[in-house]
Amino acid sequence: MILKNSLLQYRILSSLLILCLILSSCGTVSRGTREYVTISSVPSGAKIIIDEQPCGETPNIVQLTRKHQHHILLVKEGYEPEQYLLKPQANLILAANLGYMATGAAVGVGTGLIFFGGTGPWSLPFILAFTGVGAAVGAAVAVGGVGVDLISGGGYSLSSNQVEATLTKGTLSP
Repeated sequence: MILKNSLLQYRILSSLLILCLILSSCGTVSRGTREYVTISSVPSGAKIIIDEQPCGETPNIVQLTRKHQHHILLVKEGYEPEQYLLKPQANLILAANLGYMATGAAVGVGTGLIFFGGTGPWSLPFILAFTGVGAAVGAAVAVGGVGVDLISGGGYSLSSNQVEATLTKGTLSP
């Protein structure tokens, strides 16, 4: 009977730990590392050049990496070229990783209660110890999640996901 209880406790604890690890780096998992950017111009039909690479004509939707800046150039014969710079900016999704510390503390409390049942003179110190350990594990997962989101680009957003240009008629040379 005691062996079955220990096995159940081990499975619950293992499942909670695996869940915490799976959910870390939530920006990368939920948002991905690329962002859709809508590019349009008046008049339409301007050539889109992104980071010195042709990417079709306006209007268009392109997919760009979140963690790099992108130079966008719109060119149309008879019009002045228009330039834009999209920069990566830290997204609030990074703060969501901090929730893992609270989750870790909650897992610690739950683990302490599962193992010690909340009764007896020594249960409170053990529950507090498990809470501290759980919070420490949660903090490590949070730091790891933020690191993954920063390295992959999932923790960033581009400064704009829409480029709208009104092209100006160019001066014609004789």
